Amino acid sequence: MGGATLPSQVGFGCLTTMTTDQAIRGSRRTNGRIGGQLDALLVQPKPSDLLLEVGGLSISDGTLTMATQSNRTPMKADDWVVHPSHGVGRIISIETREFNQGAPQLYYRVAIPTGSVWVPVDGSGAGLRKLTAKEDLDRYRKMLSGQPSALPSGYRERQFALLERLKQTSFEARCKVLRDLSALGWHKRLNQGNAGLLRIAHRDVCTEWAAAAGVSFSEAGAHIGSLLLEGKKSFDSQ
Repeated sequence: MGGATLPSQVGFGCLTTMTTDQAIRGSRRTNGRIGGQLDALLVQPKPSDLLLEVGGLSISDGTLTMATQSNRTPMKADDWVVHPSHGVGRIISIETREFNQGAPQLYYRVAIPTGSVWVPVDGSGAGLRKLTAKEDLDRYRKMLSGQPSALPSGYRERQFALLERLKQTSFEARCKVLRDLSALGWHKRLNQGNAGLLRIAHRDVCTEWAAAAGVSFSEAGAHIGSLLLEGKKSFDSQ
């Protein structure tokens, strides 16, 4: 992704560490509107949060490769990636480092707008993935403007289902949460918990879309909004 740039329209707040539980609690301090401020949803990362492990990686010919059968995408310096907690970044280098008086380990050094994240090659936990390719965005355009999936009617069941989806770090999962929660809010006001999760999904989708397409965050947001509106018009006409 040589043309990718880190979106500048969100103050890079989307790249700080945040859990969905923290986001839900923070959303109670907002007015619940989709266009509300995201400040209450963001928390600053602790130093310990910057050493997040990436599992299932192996090294071959100087290139880090996913070791799972389902994803063998090479990971190398200059790749644009998405970190599960810090969002969009770029691998600067692959270095051997020693932290907290531990044994030397091989790390990705991932540049994010607030600094660098050192991601261990070996270990368990959520991992990096490559930034969505620009040529794949057409698939997500169809998804965002397509028929939404019905969400559980009960609040607890719906919240649990959405949180489970957001645990998946894929771009597809974020797009579906954005589409389905937007549809839920077309004809009734979302409660605070759902509104908070919608803001998370909207922010994450717009940030990655902007980086993948090489546009600003606001341009990505406007385009995604038009796709969702297209879906709403199709839904209302049925």
